[in-house]
Amino acid sequence: MNYLFTYKGYSQNMGTITDIDGNIYNTIKIGNKIWMKENLRSKRYLNGDSIPFISGNKKWNETTDGAWSFYNNDTSQIREYGLLYNYYAVYNWRGICPWGWHIPSEYEWQQLILELEGETRAGGKLKSKDGWKSPNTGADNSSRFSALPGGYRNPYGTYDNLGYNAAFWSATQRDEKTAWFYILNYNDTRINKVGGNKNYGMSCRCVKD
Repeated sequence: MNYLFTYKGYSQNMGTITDIDGNIYNTIKIGNKIWMKENLRSKRYLNGDSIPFISGNKKWNETTDGAWSFYNNDTSQIREYGLLYNYYAVYNWRGICPWGWHIPSEYEWQQLILELEGETRAGGKLKSKDGWKSPNTGADNSSRFSALPGGYRNPYGTYDNLGYNAAFWSATQRDEKTAWFYILNYNDTRINKVGGNKNYGMSCRCVKD
């Protein structure tokens, strides 16, 4: 087996999983949890219902239903960075992860961060060595999580920060209008927990049940 030392355990490649659309994802074990090594690209919920695609800014801002988009409506971005989902798709009874997987809670993100020496260092261990704007501070990808800087879609529908940060939803609500997400930046080694509007479009990673 191909192990890579981390500070509290081992990082191990765990094969692949397939979503309802037939997309195949590599997976990685960090500590006692198995995570996707790539961003989610599914366009359907687990029951087969389509997740709506919203390109227009006004409609994106106003929706309270699940939706997805991709950076600058450029299909060439999908394979590398995955799709950007609003929180209404993430927190949905139909589920967007493959069977037996789920969007990680705030608690599960925090456990991952502790496994990687805490919030001041975990970002560097999660970031891919390549694909980020310079200086890509501290990126060693020692966790093999391979986070790429896919940017995000803000609640008003415009796209920001491709190449500069990676933003991932948690499944945990902060309050009626906001939920917790985690963000990595090109110029530091931190991972930051942020409460954001549910109409943000963020990347998603799934974790095994």
